[in-house]
Amino acid sequence: MKKSRLGLLQTHILDILTQDELEKFEFKELPKTSTIYTEDIEIIILKTGSAKLSFFEDGEEFILYHLEKNNIAIL
Repeated sequence: MKKSRLGLLQTHILDILTQDELEKFEFKELPKTSTIYTEDIEIIILKTGSAKLSFFEDGEEFILYHLEKNNIAIL
């Protein structure tokens, strides 16, 4: 299984979740260079493209680089 820059395993979410399970998530189409800010827990599933994910917790910034399509991140 391919790893991200931080050595985290990249999960091919389409191999794990069924289509019925995927449909339970709210999907948003975001333009390139979009930024998502959240103070609540968010589940991000990349259906296409790639993303640089970063988040702040307890005053520290955590960055995940270049997660590719069919991956999931919990913020």
